[in-house]
Amino acid sequence: MLIWQVLSYARSLAQTLQEGLVWKPGRNGDGRGWWQISDHQQLPALMANAFAGMEFLRQYAGEDSFWTSRAAEVYQSKGDNQSTESGARAVGDVLLTWVRQVEAGVSEIVGARAWSEVGLISTDMMGQVRRLLSDKQTHPAAAIVLCGAALESALRALIEARGLGLPERPSLSTYSQLLRREELILQP
Repeated sequence: MLIWQVLSYARSLAQTLQEGLVWKPGRNGDGRGWWQISDHQQLPALMANAFAGMEFLRQYAGEDSFWTSRAAEVYQSKGDNQSTESGARAVGDVLLTWVRQVEAGVSEIVGARAWSEVGLISTDMMGQVRRLLSDKQTHPAAAIVLCGAALESALRALIEARGLGLPERPSLSTYSQLLRREELILQP
């Protein structure tokens, strides 16, 4: 998924979390109040979108990131003990702030750098593989070795993008074993 698509989806999800809510002022006149959904039948959908927002942040901001933990906190606290709707709206606010920070270069999308590096490396390596295969003076094993290097780079990027710890002895074999254990690649 491209960075602009990730950010666009986050904005859209945040907007969904903030639509159809009405501010209900508190009775004390102290400025406190809560958000309430205008159609109570839509509350389960709002809650599901809040869960989607938290899962989105877990995947793209990182499982242990401030953004992920803060979104869970504001939802669970019902937006500072206001209402479920207030908590859901607050998750939308967290999403929008994360988007602004990514756009400003302050935060990054987990794995984006690794995936862009793999794209560049893979494209360059595959061009070299094609040149090696077309050169009748070069042994075909050279192209095979280069393909293995591209595969190793892609597996390492997947491990980094998922926030998994790199094996102590990195190799194509240890990367594959780790990704199979995590069920990110299937055993043939």
